[in-house]
Amino acid sequence: MNMDRRSLLASTAFAIGLSGTLPAQLLAQAVAEPEGPFDEATFNFWTGKVRQPSQFFAQRGTLPTKQRGLPVPGEADFLFFNPETGGFEVATDSAFGEKGLVGKGDVSVSMSVDTIRLSSTHRQIVKGNGTGSLRVDIKQGRPLHLLSETLNWSAIGNFKGENAGDFHTLGFDPKSTWGPSKQVPLASGIGFWAWNFSVQKGASKWSQLLQSIAGMIPDFFSKSKSDDSGSSSSRKSRGGGFVKAAVSVLGMGLPAIAETAFNNIDVIYGFLHGQTSSKPEQVFVMEDTPLLATQEARQQHHGRALALKPGTYLIVPSTSISNVLSGKYILQDYALVPQGTKPAEKNDALEHTLEDLSYCAVSVDVVAPSAS
Repeated sequence: MNMDRRSLLASTAFAIGLSGTLPAQLLAQAVAEPEGPFDEATFNFWTGKVRQPSQFFAQRGTLPTKQRGLPVPGEADFLFFNPETGGFEVATDSAFGEKGLVGKGDVSVSMSVDTIRLSSTHRQIVKGNGTGSLRVDIKQGRPLHLLSETLNWSAIGNFKGENAGDFHTLGFDPKSTWGPSKQVPLASGIGFWAWNFSVQKGASKWSQLLQSIAGMIPDFFSKSKSDDSGSSSSRKSRGGGFVKAAVSVLGMGLPAIAETAFNNIDVIYGFLHGQTSSKPEQVFVMEDTPLLATQEARQQHHGRALALKPGTYLIVPSTSISNVLSGKYILQDYALVPQGTKPAEKNDALEHTLEDLSYCAVSVDVVAPSAS
């Protein structure tokens, strides 16, 4: 490991240790030599590229003018499921409109990941001794009143595929990792989020450490596991009925972290996640994506952004959105199935619908403080 990176990690680990944000066992590993090949691209992504859009907004007060280009492998996109039409809409398109958005002012956002669905290829990677990692970050675009820095929420879910059998869906509720800070306040309805999901044979150093720390500090983590009916705890009250997933999702939450500390955590995460015996396969990779949760914010900021309204969003690789938008599929209990699928046919349909597609179904709630 070069000395510049070692110095950065040492100072970062010291700063985070003083703040008490992460367990000491994890920080001790941050400045250790990698035990195997080191993934420079992963480290560089988490220490730079991932935050460039939100940093641009913080410096200039406007959104980056990135326009939709050709789909890039691994890049994610957002589809909103419209229950009135039974179809999907691209939520970052200007045509998505302002209908359903809160009018103006500050809002609070909460969400749950109701379905993590792995493609047949990704499922095979995870089965055996493979692992999966989903990291969800939500950032404020502007600081709250009287605060000098924005606050940031992160939830990192890891799962192992040992003896997993033919699991098809998992559930992971970031709110369960955030203690009392379950809602994310967005000043003026402006924020950013980033979803990064990968699978790999074996495990990164980050995954190994989380599993070992979970045995020593069980209350530090949130766990979600499907029960015998196939419904995770976050979906059980919503009908469930999914194929059983014999896999636990181990979730670590970092709620309401100030910007400076959050950047330090990115350094630690990038370094540890880059230590792996096998290169991860990215399900989707995402930089901070602008969120505009009010009509006023959408009217004032014309860059490419996600109009965030209450409902269910499907996060899919950009190269696959045309399949979902074909009109052949519907979202039933937070999973894609063919139009006309009967409830009794749902489990079998889930297994065989778009078998080469991995996706996440996310429920979002957006409220103005006066309405809460």
